[in-house]
Amino acid sequence: MFEKRVAVLSKIDWAEAESVFYELMSTGWASGEKALIGRYPGHKQMQHVKAPYKIIDMWTKTPGSVYSGGYTVLLYDCMYEDAERIENDYQPIWTMQYGGPYSKPAAEFVKAVLAESYRDPTKYGFCGCRGPQCIGSGGFEYRNRFAPHSSFLQFSGMEIVMNTHQEEQVGHHEYMGRAHVTPTTGFK
Repeated sequence: MFEKRVAVLSKIDWAEAESVFYELMSTGWASGEKALIGRYPGHKQMQHVKAPYKIIDMWTKTPGSVYSGGYTVLLYDCMYEDAERIENDYQPIWTMQYGGPYSKPAAEFVKAVLAESYRDPTKYGFCGCRGPQCIGSGGFEYRNRFAPHSSFLQFSGMEIVMNTHQEEQVGHHEYMGRAHVTPTTGFK
């Protein structure tokens, strides 16, 4: 089984995986869809499937706190058959972590920014799997600074939300992500 998984995972089409990430995330938290109670106390999560991929987005925020954090994992189904059954065998291939403080109005603004970015990921180019480098609306400005040479395979950065009326920061999240399977081509 181990060898079969390695063989399947080594042939992942990373352009397809990135496209599926954006498609599935556009139906997640940023879309306003209601989250499920996560399997860990104080967590919420969303799961979406587009075979052979599955995405799980899980986050937490303590009541009364402005801090939140989360984890997104993209899995790939290395489905196998034996004489008696066919089983799904989802293996993690990519993850992203994020966290920091946001006021409630800033979090709602970030939700709108991410919804737009996930619906049309080509509009701004690669932005660390978050929002564009700079966009403003309704008294807020979203700024995203990500590491040079970032790609879907490996990235990190920080997003900041400014209140443009008072010229003050009202939140930020640090984030990072990477592939967990070494691509056979195009990896730097």
